[in-house]
Amino acid sequence: MKKFLAILFSVVILATFMAVPAFAAGSPEGDVIHKVEVIGKDDTKVHEVKEGDTIELTKSDENFEGWEIDGDYDIVSGTLTSDTIVIRPNSDLTVTELYKDTVVEDDKDENESDKAPTTGNGALMVTVLLTAGAFVAMVATKKAVRA
Repeated sequence: MKKFLAILFSVVILATFMAVPAFAAGSPEGDVIHKVEVIGKDDTKVHEVKEGDTIELTKSDENFEGWEIDGDYDIVSGTLTSDTIVIRPNSDLTVTELYKDTVVEDDKDENESDKAPTTGNGALMVTVLLTAGAFVAMVATKKAVRA
């Protein structure tokens, strides 16, 4: 039983130190660049736009019906059905020119993300492990007193 308790206590101590959260350094600051992918009728172009700057989009064909824009943006001038539109990207964008014969398919995976997953609460893990360790110590003490 002593061997079991010693192994269990070792595992609890090891898990306690492994549960300490790591703090990442802050991201370097600089100009934020948003990628604007423009999918036209015959080609695709990628533009890089600095945060706060604008980009002007102009139709490339006479059968033009409008713009579909995926991402966060502000319209500076024009509308989604204008031949020419000026937008200010607030994130990376995918802009698709819509034509009478265009079919738009959403091929982005719902789970796809540029953000790191959130981690558990390190303080909670330490508390649980310390409580389990205290319980093991209490049981070991009672067993030692009986013997």
